Amino acid sequence: MVRRAPRRGAGAQRRPQSRRHDQDFARDGRGRRGATVTADLQSLLNHLVAGVREETLAGERTLELLERQQHATIARDHAGLSAATRTLADHLATAPQRSARRERILARLAAAWGVPASVLTLSSVATRIGARAEPLLAERSQLRRVMAGVVRENKKTAALLLLHRRVVREVLDLFLTDEDGNPVESAGTLVDAEA
Repeated sequence: MVRRAPRRGAGAQRRPQSRRHDQDFARDGRGRRGATVTADLQSLLNHLVAGVREETLAGERTLELLERQQHATIARDHAGLSAATRTLADHLATAPQRSARRERILARLAAAWGVPASVLTLSSVATRIGARAEPLLAERSQLRRVMAGVVRENKKTAALLLLHRRVVREVLDLFLTDEDGNPVESAGTLVDAEA
């Protein structure tokens, strides 16, 4: 005689089923149920690739803004420099949002693989997904190239602004020295603007 399973009463919760997100991508394409990579994990990977692409585009925009700062500094365009600096600050203010999205994706991947989120990098994700890593590795390579350019341009901009500051200070020291040859600023003397 076959026994019937007890019915759920009204309001009784259905028992959650395992979604088997812990499957390893590096297997030969088959999971425990005989299916290929789960749709959820593939979706997370697609979001990660899109996030890396977005970060690359943001880096390219940062490069443009740094170059605009440099050109304004060289041209002694104070209004242009102020505008470029404000635009760059606004652009950089969006970085935490992109970072938070990437961290959420990595946290979900880490949970799916049963590892701490702190150990996941783009390289380690690529290693875990095996042959499916080509789009991620291509975007990672592009991101590294752009970020190296950002670091290089940032150093050039900083050096240019420091040089500009030194020139301005030398000019001010030249015109605003007291009788003994001491710069006014270092002596702490106030300048009467009405004089």
